[in-house]
Amino acid sequence: MKYSSLCMLAVILGMLSFGIFYESSFAQKDLPPLQQWKKFADPDMLSCNEGYLLLQKDNGFPACVSVSTYFKLIERGYGKFDFMLLDNHPGMINQIIDKILNEQKLAHHWHEMMIKNPAVLTETLETWNVNMKENPTLLRNMLGPMTSDPILREDLVTIMKNHSEMEDALKQNDRWMISVHHPIGNNHGCDWCADHDIKQKYDFSHDSTNSDKMMILIHQLWVNTSTSKQINERMLENPSHLAAIAQQLMEPMANSIMNDQVLRQEMINLMLKNHDFMNSIRHENPVNDQH
Repeated sequence: MKYSSLCMLAVILGMLSFGIFYESSFAQKDLPPLQQWKKFADPDMLSCNEGYLLLQKDNGFPACVSVSTYFKLIERGYGKFDFMLLDNHPGMINQIIDKILNEQKLAHHWHEMMIKNPAVLTETLETWNVNMKENPTLLRNMLGPMTSDPILREDLVTIMKNHSEMEDALKQNDRWMISVHHPIGNNHGCDWCADHDIKQKYDFSHDSTNSDKMMILIHQLWVNTSTSKQINERMLENPSHLAAIAQQLMEPMANSIMNDQVLRQEMINLMLKNHDFMNSIRHENPVNDQH
């Protein structure tokens, strides 16, 4: 009898525990964030529907808002960025990262922080080299804007001329020597170049935002090693973003590729396949030119 009672008690407790677990893990998703806050009083248990971010408003209460609204409210001082509040929500962090990579003012500020921190820049470029060796598409993402955009192309050629190992590799490449002295038929374009729109999508003619609130958001992401690394690695997946960052970091980016023997050779191979690039740098007077 006593044994049966204990079993019954265990079953009841188990059901209650499951009910609490269900309520705390699933049921709150159907509640507005303010009701979740009142019901559970635990920030880690708050959640939003997919596509929305959890924001702590200036009055201290939580709210679920769209990505664009999230940034507007922070910039205007009606909410604050709380990394700890979002730390248990990877999907939300990913949406913030997407915004950073696609918002020209925020991206510009992120690039400036990389420039001012040589250690982070060097580490990022080394990581990019490893990733580009593993996935050739990423190298195309990097070189596409550099070889296709007229302004970036001019800078790239200057950097190549000042890189002794690249200079030697080009002089020893018969295909390159022939291509720079003779037109490449009627072929045009670049089959391997990824699409990018450097002028329309990343016009840095205007100053970056100087909002203290937005800078706090950016710097909290920056000092978080995991998130910062994730942002820097994802830059390599976006040709348009690479077109933008090349305006500020062309020299270290190009030199990093050319310093690596494997990537240097692949860079030459890709440039030879970009007929517009090769015709644009073709020497007009092959007799007097050195290479």
